[in-house]
Amino acid sequence: MKKNAIVEIDSIEQFQEIISAREPVLVDYYATWCGPCKALAPNIERVAAAHPGALRVLKVDIDAVPDLAQRSRVREVPTLHFYRDGRKVGALSGFRTAAALTAELTRYGLIAAEGEVSRPALRPLPVLAKSASSRSWVSRLFGKPGANGATEIPATESPIPATTFRFLETEGQLAAVIDASMNAPTAVFLHDPWCPIGARAFREMEQMGTEVATIDVSKQRQLSAEVERRTGVRHASPQVIVLRDAVPTWNASHGGVTARNVRAAILAPQAKSSMALNHEDEAR
Repeated sequence: MKKNAIVEIDSIEQFQEIISAREPVLVDYYATWCGPCKALAPNIERVAAAHPGALRVLKVDIDAVPDLAQRSRVREVPTLHFYRDGRKVGALSGFRTAAALTAELTRYGLIAAEGEVSRPALRPLPVLAKSASSRSWVSRLFGKPGANGATEIPATESPIPATTFRFLETEGQLAAVIDASMNAPTAVFLHDPWCPIGARAFREMEQMGTEVATIDVSKQRQLSAEVERRTGVRHASPQVIVLRDAVPTWNASHGGVTARNVRAAILAPQAKSSMALNHEDEAR
């Protein structure tokens, strides 16, 4: 099987093996009796041919592999799912022209936009030891104070490590994350992979370069409701809540969910951190 060929999936195991390779993947759920699916197929082929080596394309006949379609919650065809780094970051359904499909793939980050300029790298947040002070944390992140009191920024920066999204599935796991905020500021990320705005927020959080406690609200609605109950922050998606000493000190949703906003909230002196620093309505 050629790596860049369009692959017809015949089992859940084959699907998982390809997805786990953590490459950008477009999954086309279709049916042989579906007219829009037949119309969409050549457009998918054009897009795949235009991005050899950069995009894997999987085709799933929902009648041939019904268990996979059911597990992926496919309710209509054609349905397209987008995967990055082994996780689904978006979905859409219905016919798309090749140009529209290319635009969607670019928006979800599976392919680079033509002439796209890379964002400046963000310095990764360190993992704090229980005894670490806020001053030593900031020093390790941004440099040490010089003789004149100014902060000395290191001349070179190490590459950003990959963000690890640790998906919370139980109230016990959520409680552990809240407890961890007693030692260091902790962020909880809520998002829905089916939502385009959520996919954009996911891409922002990939810039954190740390482990991110994450709740997939499409699968864990009860857990997202528990977050609202325990923090008093009204639920939104996508949303980030920063906790200190088990108390929410900052939250943002929708366009306010950016790596820079979250970093600023985490690094803000505790005395200045308050729920007033809320970017909930920013860029909606």
